[in-house]
Amino acid sequence: GRMAPAEPLDPEGQYVRYVEIRARRNLADFPFPPAVLWEQRREVERKLVVSLLKLGGTYYPMMGSTSYEPMPGGMSTADMAALDAEELLPKDPDARLLVSAGFAREWPDARGVFKGDDGVVSAWVNYDDHLNLCVCHGGGDFGATLEQMVATLNAVEESIQTAGSSYARCARLGYLTTDPVAVGSAMRCLASVHLPELSRDVKFLKALCAERSITMVKSPDEEFTWRLSKIEHPQASGVEVVNRLAGVIREIVGLEETRHREKLLQQKMAQSEAQS
Repeated sequence: GRMAPAEPLDPEGQYVRYVEIRARRNLADFPFPPAVLWEQRREVERKLVVSLLKLGGTYYPMMGSTSYEPMPGGMSTADMAALDAEELLPKDPDARLLVSAGFAREWPDARGVFKGDDGVVSAWVNYDDHLNLCVCHGGGDFGATLEQMVATLNAVEESIQTAGSSYARCARLGYLTTDPVAVGSAMRCLASVHLPELSRDVKFLKALCAERSITMVKSPDEEFTWRLSKIEHPQASGVEVVNRLAGVIREIVGLEETRHREKLLQQKMAQSEAQS
């Protein structure tokens, strides 16, 4: 059965542009990225790339990486521009905090981007965690997005298990990540939502989101469109993470519809007054 909202958030497709779920995983038999050694990082890349390619897609090592034989110098400038345009390219870890924590050691060796043939699944390898997986669906169907994320995580783990690895997991805390905030389900979900009426009163929209622990970021793609994600409790399961955000998005879309109806009503009244 469906684990997440059975009803798409926005059946008419008027408001929710896309939903995205990200999951972070590390391999239990290797140190995490800040502490991993050069050859170990290459071994993590080998194991994960073999597993990801079974999903169908292409692996693009970062430009300047010499670890991946099929693309010895890493991705081309054209590949880089194309991935960047789709927001699939990780930023160089040049922030002082990341550098001092060891994330940039031997950069960009054995780091890269996987892009699925379906245009839905993508992943970063050896960035802030060994695997940073993303599933993105157009429209508001969180249920289908979560199902595909779970199936993809399982497929990758089954594959790495044949190579003697598994995901780093603790019975008490859940999945382990370099960022303590993400420990647990290690999942984060986001929805891009078009809110032309609520955007006229950004102060109200921001207060509404803040009350519900929602972070909102302006979308560069389209006017009056926001990327909304929920600040989650570490112990929340993947299903809870998705359901909570879906509940808030449904509420916000409901408010947007109400504002839209009120506007139409005001316009009609103004028209009839002008005619009388």
